[in-house]
Amino acid sequence: MPVNYKLDERNHVELPLLAQLESLGYTVIDTSVSGGDDLTATGRADFGQTYLPAVLRASIQRLNPWLQPDQLAGVIAELLSFPASSLVRTNQLAHERLLKGLTVAENRQTGERTPVVRLLDFTGIHEFRTPPGNDYHAVCQFKVRVPGDPTGKLMRPDVVLFVNGLPLVVIEAKSPKINDPLTEAITQLTRYTNQGEYQGLGNPALFYFNQVTVATWRTGAVFGTITTTTRKHFYKWSDPHPAALAQVWRADPASSSTPNDQERLTHGLLTPAHLLSLLASFTVFQTTDEGHLVKVVGRHQQFRAVHKAVARLRQGATPRQRGGLVWHTQGSGKSLTMMFLVREMFRHHDLQDYKIVFVTDRTQLEGQLHETSQVLGYPVRVAGSVTQLQARLRSTTADVTLAMIHKFQETELQAIFPELNDSARILVLTDEAHRSQFSRLAANLDQALPNATSIGFTGTPTEKASKKFGDYIDKYTMREANADGVTLRIVYEGRTHEAELSDEAAAEGRFADVFADFSVDEQLEVLPRATRDAYLESRPVIRAKVRDMLRHFAEHILPNGFKAQIVANSREAAVRYYEELQTALPELLAELEQANPTLIPLDQLRALRAAVIISHAHNDSKRLTDHTKEADHTEHIAQFKQRFPTVVPGPGEPLAPGSLGILIVNNMLLTGFDAPIEQVLYLDRVIVAHNLLQSIARVNRVYNEDKTRGFVVDYVGVGKHLNAALEAYDEEERREITGELDSFDQELQAVQEAHKQLLALATTHDLPDLTDLDSWYELFYDDDFRYEFSTKFQKFARALDALFPHKEGLFYDADLKEFAQINVMAGRHYHDQRLSLKGVPAKLRAILDDYLTAHGVEQKVAPLDITSDEFEQQFATISSPKARAAGVEHAIRHHLAVNMANEDPELYASFVAQLNAIITQFRDNWNEILRHLEELRQRIRRQYQEPTYGLSRRREMPTFRILVVELLPLDTKPTDDQISVLVPTTSEIVDSMKVELNRPDFWRNINAQNRLAAELIDLVLKLRTVLPGTFAKREHIVSRLMEHARKYSDLIRFAE
Repeated sequence: MPVNYKLDERNHVELPLLAQLESLGYTVIDTSVSGGDDLTATGRADFGQTYLPAVLRASIQRLNPWLQPDQLAGVIAELLSFPASSLVRTNQLAHERLLKGLTVAENRQTGERTPVVRLLDFTGIHEFRTPPGNDYHAVCQFKVRVPGDPTGKLMRPDVVLFVNGLPLVVIEAKSPKINDPLTEAITQLTRYTNQGEYQGLGNPALFYFNQVTVATWRTGAVFGTITTTTRKHFYKWSDPHPAALAQVWRADPASSSTPNDQERLTHGLLTPAHLLSLLASFTVFQTTDEGHLVKVVGRHQQFRAVHKAVARLRQGATPRQRGGLVWHTQGSGKSLTMMFLVREMFRHHDLQDYKIVFVTDRTQLEGQLHETSQVLGYPVRVAGSVTQLQARLRSTTADVTLAMIHKFQETELQAIFPELNDSARILVLTDEAHRSQFSRLAANLDQALPNATSIGFTGTPTEKASKKFGDYIDKYTMREANADGVTLRIVYEGRTHEAELSDEAAAEGRFADVFADFSVDEQLEVLPRATRDAYLESRPVIRAKVRDMLRHFAEHILPNGFKAQIVANSREAAVRYYEELQTALPELLAELEQANPTLIPLDQLRALRAAVIISHAHNDSKRLTDHTKEADHTEHIAQFKQRFPTVVPGPGEPLAPGSLGILIVNNMLLTGFDAPIEQVLYLDRVIVAHNLLQSIARVNRVYNEDKTRGFVVDYVGVGKHLNAALEAYDEEERREITGELDSFDQELQAVQEAHKQLLALATTHDLPDLTDLDSWYELFYDDDFRYEFSTKFQKFARALDALFPHKEGLFYDADLKEFAQINVMAGRHYHDQRLSLKGVPAKLRAILDDYLTAHGVEQKVAPLDITSDEFEQQFATISSPKARAAGVEHAIRHHLAVNMANEDPELYASFVAQLNAIITQFRDNWNEILRHLEELRQRIRRQYQEPTYGLSRRREMPTFRILVVELLPLDTKPTDDQISVLVPTTSEIVDSMKVELNRPDFWRNINAQNRLAAELIDLVLKLRTVLPGTFAKREHIVSRLMEHARKYSDLIRFAE
């Protein structure tokens, strides 16, 4: 029988998740059905404990049976103690402790000095077997106190996974029916970590040992780490390797569909053996280009490829059978995959004697290996020359040798290596295995290491690479990477009619196209040198292209904060591009200062700098050598990878870091260069074969929410070489790659479709006039409509961003502004943050902000609160009673949620019930609804004038109100005599409840509950002296007080 799950969060997401986790070996503790006693269910003394104490103690004792009680207590105290630091630094230290364990002075049973205390059992994880020495728990609705919150507020992550009592995974579940479940889940996870704008709202201790965070809404599920705060860097886990899809647990086993995203991720990522394998071999802490430490956990294709490669190394009988080729598309993390492979090898005792040789030109990989050398297992040594490399290869030591090929001299690579080491326990890992210089070194390594195993990593495989390394170990195509959100689609835009200019006739045809605005004399200057190279190095040609590139960059790329790379035809052309930029930039600025209709950020454009990165050659002129210094290159690259400065320096002030926005190259940085901030590549050099794919992939890296695609602007017609570049791929693979490259026409079609869908919202509801705000307000009363409009508006804005300000994009400018105004005004009216310009790319945001300001729509001023005397004035211009009533209703709901939900939850619930009753009782009678809403608003205002008589508004006043409501006639205020008894009695009642509620097992101990009830009756009866009806209602009042204590126990215990 299929399992029937409702579509709410609890039934549709949480319960299937818990069932699957239980099938994977987790013991499920569902506090939602624990009778209110969460502490007993989880074995904790209080909600400040973010771990499972009894489980932790028992697990460590089981793994280390020689520990004495005092040693066990000391180990746990040390494990849970951390020096003051950032969350990511603490997490890094916790990760190290989990891997290495801790030490004590001695094993008192054997006398061993400083033995290691194991914290986790990793036995069998490399064969995907669950280690038997660990305890695995999944706790649903795990309550944790928010430190320092005066209300005693608790946060309740939906599911927390514990291994040996330590919280390794936090899962936030959302119903797929809510609007934008991913954003809501990410916001909550970020708040729980207590980072960024959510300081003081979470508990970072829950994340000290965290391995991954997960957001799931069943039909979608993604994971990140404690440093992942934007949706762009949360990733799917699409492949449950080593299991086949048919082996994955299903909520509905009879279903013929494939497992949903939640089921795939749960199996692939959260199976205990997989989770511990990721912790052991697939986790690194890296410093970003901007100097921030981040935690990175391997993705499914990396996990799969590494385990497949290790299986070959262990099972293959010959070097050929042990090796192979890993084809993972550009930008999908091949460097990390190589590093993960080495770390995983070290976890296998039978592979620890391997000598490993990295052949690469990625300095980033060198830094990564050094940063993680402590957990890598092998010592890391860099060979900066062939002589050093040969010396390292002769050694029989198991280590990692990094052959930095870009540091080798060309003459060194031409020399033939002698045989240096005939061991079969050598593994050569080659990065971007197709490159010619790598091929020369590979041939030498074959000669020097005749029995070595070779594994190649490439994003653009060639026939030579396949012959060299053998069959594929693993594939991860461009289509798969784009579908997973690991890379971005690339938009190709051609600026020429001809691809190559090999003769004078072809040159004349293109010449007329480029130089339509040039004089005959200027045209004649170029014609005699109309070979391709001479044409592409011509100053008039470069001058024209620079101006076109610079305008494109200023209009399309700079406003969103991204950067550019120009690929010149030669080193001389690269320098000429730089020189022409110095002239073109002031000219463009002068033009824009006169007229800047698309609001290009002129301050940033003034501060913009470019740099040339080219290789050195003998007999170079000073013009070239000024751009060939390696130290300058390093500085330029570092500057390029940083964000543009938020504060632009004034005249005469030094440039801020990050101002370098354009790199000009010839051969360098076309492969192996990762700069996610780069969005556009201007191609002015003919590049063919696999190098073309390598080059255009510079712009497909994920960066932030505004970077939705990369751009390649082609000035030489290399697009026609794409098919030639794909000849090494089979037909299906060629279709996958070309299918991921978009044209300008495709981008225009995307805008047209998004615009059509947005307009349909108006036309299907008979709204021919987009400026009729009253009618829009009425439609927005439906929450589903608000979400649909917000989603489609964001889709339209993002699609248009890629096109704007092309003339085809300007066609939609008026509608974009009208829809933006509707969006923002409705957001203010309904207090709905989804309806705003948040998420609109910065380029369009500047234009829309300017438009809204000009039309009197102030986004930074909050709507008037319901307690304001001028509250009603903001609805004066709205004629529709429904629209006015909707505005008042949502203003009241917003006020109650923000100002009363935590302050006084019982009063909050009372007012919400009154509000819902009004809407239900007078359904569709909007004038009557409006009248009663105004009466409710006035009652809420009066509530703030209520005296507290010295009682705590949060902790004691709810109890005071219960007594008043039960013992006095409706709307009757207590007399002074009654107050003199009610106030101290209220304090005594609350104090008694607090004492009993602090007992861990109170709600499971019927005797304790009866004892409190009896005590409360005695206290309530004190009121008989001033409130004669007390005796008759004593049991009813105590029943209400006990109900209040169960519902708001945290408030009673912790609020001030």
